[in-house]
Amino acid sequence: MLNPEFLRNVWLEMSWHRLIGLPVVIVLVCLMAWLPDYDRDKLAFISFSMAVLPGIWGMHLVAESLLGELRGNTWHAQRMSALSAWQLAWGKLFGSTLFAWSGAGLCLLIYAVASPQAWESVLVKVLLAVLAGLLMQSVVLLLCLVSMGRNMIGRSQSFAYILLTLITFVPVFISLSENWKSSVDWYGSSVPGPVFAIVVTLVFYGWSLAGVRRLMAAELQIRQGVEVWLGFLLCFLLLACNMMHNLGVPGDNGQWMSVGQFHAASAAMIAMLVVYGMMLLEDTTPMQARRWLLAWQQGDWQALHYATPCWLVTWLVAAACLLVLAAQLIVTDHTLPVLLVLVSCLLFVLRDCALLLWMRFRPDYRPAHTIAMVIYLLCSYTVLPVVLKALDADLMLPWLIPGVDWQWGWICVAIEAVTALWLLRLRCQSLRLLPA
Repeated sequence: MLNPEFLRNVWLEMSWHRLIGLPVVIVLVCLMAWLPDYDRDKLAFISFSMAVLPGIWGMHLVAESLLGELRGNTWHAQRMSALSAWQLAWGKLFGSTLFAWSGAGLCLLIYAVASPQAWESVLVKVLLAVLAGLLMQSVVLLLCLVSMGRNMIGRSQSFAYILLTLITFVPVFISLSENWKSSVDWYGSSVPGPVFAIVVTLVFYGWSLAGVRRLMAAELQIRQGVEVWLGFLLCFLLLACNMMHNLGVPGDNGQWMSVGQFHAASAAMIAMLVVYGMMLLEDTTPMQARRWLLAWQQGDWQALHYATPCWLVTWLVAAACLLVLAAQLIVTDHTLPVLLVLVSCLLFVLRDCALLLWMRFRPDYRPAHTIAMVIYLLCSYTVLPVVLKALDADLMLPWLIPGVDWQWGWICVAIEAVTALWLLRLRCQSLRLLPA
């Protein structure tokens, strides 16, 4: 509680006018909804709905606690203070949102008193609402820190981050509420729906706090490793594979893929998709590449740990998942065309990453160059195959997209990946990034 950043945000947000006015407005609105017919269900619905508004306003406050400092040119002075990364992170995250949470807490308290449901159900819903609000606020701060690392803060607004977070998480919580009273299959074990929702939300809230602390430390020029990202990625893959399994998966009863093979294939596919996201979020510079290459050449594993980008770790995780799938196929003495397709996909991802780095390492690089490369890659995956298919040029399709029909298509992709890596090596040599 003696954190100066926390106290500063509290002093800025809390005032006697706010502390008196907000509870009065909330109580009046609740009385307006309850007094005409004394309907407890209506009062509970209104109070729970009103708790959402302070939660969304808290997302705006936590974003502006960082973006406002950058606009006011006070962030660099704050970085030079004696505050640690964690003090800055939780001081902004909880200090700037304390007023919003006071309003949301009062609304949830009225809901808990007015709701005619059992107290266990009310307690679970209130706890999940609080955790959901905390998770989305920390994700908004995480997005702000990511934009700071990419020097995109001038084009960034808190509204965009709030909208992106709501679009991502609201459908998830709606899905959890629809399956509220049902149980969830967690790798063969039946888990009650409320318990599963609370535990998953709490776990990912913890990972979001770890991510905020990691990026805040990076802003303070403290070297950070990849263990936080690796732990989050493995946890995310564990949850995503279970969700895909619950949607309906081939079983072990003589069908074309067993459950274990499906989990490995699903983890590989999801990790490959995450590679593209991290490749666009991480601004890998030539200096960072030189630092990684120098650490690799010298065998300095600690420096290599700090210099390794998260997208490369994600690609290696996808490759490890494919090795697990291949090992399962060898043990069962079974061939699966999907493995060759996934190998082709992994090589396509490697090719695309090499091309994006080749574009970023241009001496006159601008962010528009990355956007142009992304558009070209999207056209190569969508528009160009359709045109070639219409022209009956099916022999060219293995060079553009993976497919089950051509089992040796991975050789074409391997040639492309090697070519892209060779171009990247030439670019690194021209910039003298490769150690002598």
